Amino acid sequence: MTVVLLDRAIGLFSLLLLPLIFAPMLTQTLRSEFALRSLLLTLGLLALGVAAGFLLCLFSDPFISCLPSGARNRLTKNRVIRHVRGAIAKYRENLSILCAALGLSFLANLSLVLVTMLGAAALGRFSWTPRMFLVIPIGHIVNSLPLTPGGLGVGETAFSALFNLLGIRGGAEALMCTRIWMAMIGLIGFAFYLHGVSREVFSESDVADEPCAAVREL
Repeated sequence: MTVVLLDRAIGLFSLLLLPLIFAPMLTQTLRSEFALRSLLLTLGLLALGVAAGFLLCLFSDPFISCLPSGARNRLTKNRVIRHVRGAIAKYRENLSILCAALGLSFLANLSLVLVTMLGAAALGRFSWTPRMFLVIPIGHIVNSLPLTPGGLGVGETAFSALFNLLGIRGGAEALMCTRIWMAMIGLIGFAFYLHGVSREVFSESDVADEPCAAVREL
């Protein structure tokens, strides 16, 4: 569970940082757009919060030792919290892997931005501008909010409003194109999934012997 949550956190963190990386290259746009400046400030605070929360979990032992005894006992004796802390602590020995995961996540999110730009270009309502590297990541962050299934409706509204800030039409349609393309790619994964359903991971003898092995260990 911790590994999956960490995977999602790294993906979100890289998506939050993406527009902040491009912001220094587009200072003239930011001077004229107060709404974009406010959004980028919010993203910066969120990214700082995610980084601080992760570092707190990664190096939680000194922090926990400073807590009152009641709160410290709750954190150290709760089985789930103890397992989560133990799993995250393992990453202290593999910080290079975390950096590699963050780098790959940057590439994946950058490709998502490029695919969305192609979706807008396919509609014929798009003239390429580097300012898209600011608004498209913000739109995908809003689209990932768990307000509706898959962000349907919420993402389209956000993209339409963000594109309008740049004087470009077709934001909602561009996201819809991206959704259709992702669904088409997902069909390939669905085929692999169906192929794996019939695969035998554990033999019947292994499953039958597992309770006996557990009893022997006790």
